[in-house]
Amino acid sequence: FNDAFGIFKDAGPEAEAKPDCETFDVAVRRSFSIMGIKPPITLTELKSRYKDLVKQLHPDVNGGDPAAEDRLKEINQAYAALKKIVPS
Repeated sequence: FNDAFGIFKDAGPEAEAKPDCETFDVAVRRSFSIMGIKPPITLTELKSRYKDLVKQLHPDVNGGDPAAEDRLKEINQAYAALKKIVPS
């Protein structure tokens, strides 16, 4: 069964188990975008993605690049916001 128009997307237990970005507020959607991930995601997957991004953007790796530092700050804020809502 293909629900191409999304008529039944909010029906049944599957809708609660697999939230999409439309069910979150703008700040949370932005956090998902910053982290480069889409729901549904587990806390383990979120932590793994966070560690990967921190390794890439760490100041020691980027020679103190201010753009990388700003991006790392965004990643830290996004991770903190998502950690509060992602089920463990």
